[in-house]
Amino acid sequence: MSLRNTISSKYIGLAPVFILSVAVFAGLSSHVSAQSPVSSADNFSVGCSVDSNANTVSVTLASVPVFQAIYLRSQPNQTISPTMILFQSFATGQCINLGTSTPKTSIWTQIDSSLTPKQLSAGGTFMATSQTVGSAPYESALEILLLPDASTCKPTSTCQTSYHGWQGALDPTIISGATDQIAVYVAEPIVSSRLNIVNYYDNQVFLYSKPNLVAIDNDYLSGGENVLTAVANFKNGEQFVSTKYVNMGPDYSDYYWLRSSLYRSGGRAVFILKMAGFVAVLILLLLLVRHSHNKRLYKLEHGLKGYRGHSKEENTPKDKPISG
Repeated sequence: MSLRNTISSKYIGLAPVFILSVAVFAGLSSHVSAQSPVSSADNFSVGCSVDSNANTVSVTLASVPVFQAIYLRSQPNQTISPTMILFQSFATGQCINLGTSTPKTSIWTQIDSSLTPKQLSAGGTFMATSQTVGSAPYESALEILLLPDASTCKPTSTCQTSYHGWQGALDPTIISGATDQIAVYVAEPIVSSRLNIVNYYDNQVFLYSKPNLVAIDNDYLSGGENVLTAVANFKNGEQFVSTKYVNMGPDYSDYYWLRSSLYRSGGRAVFILKMAGFVAVLILLLLLVRHSHNKRLYKLEHGLKGYRGHSKEENTPKDKPISG
């Protein structure tokens, strides 16, 4: 056997061992990567790797506004456990650990984050990972609230704030899809937002609309206690909702009820009043015409044609004798 054949035989015999070694190394590398979650100390890393034993839900957004604070809450059907929020940017591909929080049902909880992204407007993917998070078809498992300005509102069960002296709740806009695993909301400062219209309600019954948020007109209120709600609609899609309680006192004579019914009917009442006035004037004119006609007939029937200023020509004989 030649030396060349001997060397070839050795390498051929080592080939299966080499291939097996590469496969084992690749499997171990993949396992280590999957088991290495992003730590809070390492806020930035390339790509997002999470614990394979944990559950993960995500949402991808084409654009994410700059924000100063981030809040989290869970849906009623979720089991609560510590949840880590990650974000992977389209622009850099980096995975950003935004922090970890234990969400509460229907209550906003701020994420304890040592990092606030300066610019995420290029869009990316939010991921939430925990031992218990899960999603049902066509509904979100978690909700995220982004505040571009941390002083916009105070998130509790709602986003509490004030507007033109009114205390109420800011209803933020949603920037995620209806069926995404994570619902993402943005609460913009309403002080700088353009107001569209304000609708007023009493016990959820519509009263009227105004271009600005002003004091409620008591003429629209009936007796007793009234639950008044003002809903300010802004051009960016946000709503500010404020509720007040006004007690008008007892209404023994039904005065408040009659007055409020008249005002609440709005344009219909004005139309009805105008039509009633028109009909009244028409009836009055018909009565006057009929009275004048009856008076004339009475004079003719009783030979009083010359009565009260009748023409002298009618009393003068038309055929006079010719003299001379």
